Amino acid sequence: MTLTPYANPMSRGRFTHWRMEEMGQPHDRVHLDFGTTMQAPDYLALDPMGKVPTPVHDGRISARPAHVRAAAADDAAIAAAEGGNHG
Repeated sequence: MTLTPYANPMSRGRFTHWRMEEMGQPHDRVHLDFGTTMQAPDYLALDPMGKVPTPVHDGRISARPAHVRAAAADDAAIAAAEGGNHG
């Protein structure tokens, strides 16, 4: 599983980051600033409304951070059952 959460630390995106850290799941966190990088053309290509969080899970944008946390939990459970660390 590859997860890239685009978020600001003062947004709900911190919950996705916290959960991923808690589960030991690797992820590439992208910090966005309100009003600047959140309105940049590169980010608006991902989320035309310029809102956060925007989790990108395995190359697909997910509008539901809870979905990403559930997928990460499934991935962690599979890794534990196999005796390794997925990521």
